[in-house]
Amino acid sequence: MEIDEVPSQSPPASEQSPSPEAAPRRTLATKTLEICNHLKSNYNMTPKQFIEAFLTADSDALSFRRRYWGSKDGWPSTLDIIQKIKKQVKKTQKGQARWCEFIKNEVDVFKVARKLNHLSLTMMLYSPE
Repeated sequence: MEIDEVPSQSPPASEQSPSPEAAPRRTLATKTLEICNHLKSNYNMTPKQFIEAFLTADSDALSFRRRYWGSKDGWPSTLDIIQKIKKQVKKTQKGQARWCEFIKNEVDVFKVARKLNHLSLTMMLYSPE
């Protein structure tokens, strides 16, 4: 048999992995906790550190995995994640105050950007040539 050829027979049943139906069912919460424990024990990372690295790392492979977050198709699930973060943060009065401050600051940034865009457009329209 050549190196590139694939054997035509399946491996014996004793060597085959169990079918997905035979695997015990684990809840999403159980799987998530297992991943959190894996991050901590193998990489000494918290879930928040992982999320931050996933969102900010300068890596083509990670950038590829983030590509739909702001797209038309990806935006609904991205917004859902933001809403879940909001719900988590706002569980306490201090968290509610921090969320309100965050939103206020975002509005301020938006207003400044809008004014700068308006100013730039005005300067382009009325600048002497």
